[in-house]
Amino acid sequence: MANTPQLTYYPTGIVQGKWLEVAVVELFKENQIEIDYSIREFYQLNKKQKLIQLLKNKLRKLLM
Repeated sequence: MANTPQLTYYPTGIVQGKWLEVAVVELFKENQIEIDYSIREFYQLNKKQKLIQLLKNKLRKLLM
């Protein structure tokens, strides 16, 4: 249990009025929540944000 995250947390599922894909898609799927993502669309991360998110996800998987 040491050094393992107890909870994967994203501070918000909506950024600038659009869904943050990494925060909501898997969460909604796991909880059987059906959403029409086309209404709000997805927030587009810039290259730096995408790289940071990729590294965070890889690190989480390594620590679990």
